[in-house]
Order: sequence, then C-alpha cells, then structure tokens
Amino acid sequence: MRRFMGAYRESLAYMFSDPRAVKLYAESVGATETLVNASIERFQLKKGKQLDSISGVDALMQEGVKVKLLDRPLTKEQLAELIQILPPN
Repeated sequence: MRRFMGAYRESLAYMFSDPRAVKLYAESVGATETLVNASIERFQLKKGKQLDSISGVDALMQEGVKVKLLDRPLTKEQLAELIQILPPN
C-alpha cells in the first residue's frame, strides 16, 4: 500500500505540474487541451484526487443512519480503524 500511495502521489504531482501531461491526456481521449484544463479547474480535480484527507464523513454517516445502512454513527475509534491514511514518505 505504501508503494501504491507513493506512486499515486507522484503521478498526481506530475499530472498537475507538467503541461505535457495535459497534452498527453487530451490526445489520448481525443479532447482539446483547453477542454481538459477547463475540466480540471471546474471540477477541482487536483483537490478531489488527493487521498491525504477525507471530508464529509459526518454527513455520510447521518445519511447512512437515515436510510438504515447504519444503526448509528461510527465512534471515533471505529472511524480511526476504518480510515487509515498513510503519511507521505
């Protein structure tokens, strides 16, 4: 898992820092660079692809209780066991 996360972080760093990455991606999907750049900006892909933090867990648990997927929200200890984010190396 550590190797995967390291490679994932490295790939993201390349994708969002090197203009050649946008060009390569645009070519591979048959889109314009302008469209790819606009999509990155509009959908906040850089922020959304980060796996170093998770937000909205409380709202998700409330919804889970509401639709009866959870009996009650998870405790802090249960969340700590469920969500374990590896720190950058």
